[in-house]
Amino acid sequence: LTPTEIANGVSGNQSLPSLKPYIRKQLETYVSYITVEDIQISTVQNIMNVKFRYYLNNSSTAAEFDLTVSDVSL
Repeated sequence: LTPTEIANGVSGNQSLPSLKPYIRKQLETYVSYITVEDIQISTVQNIMNVKFRYYLNNSSTAAEFDLTVSDVSL
């Protein structure tokens, strides 16, 4: 899979959907006290990085969550 396919899913393949909407839905469900501004997913070889910028609800202060996972099988 290409980095674009990992981030955006593979068109016509329901077993490889886009990760961004899935991550957003999970955050809305389990961390409803934040508002996500942006989600970025990148891959290099067998390393995946997920970053999202968010605000605590009722706050104007932004923060960023950055997760790197190695040994990802693509």
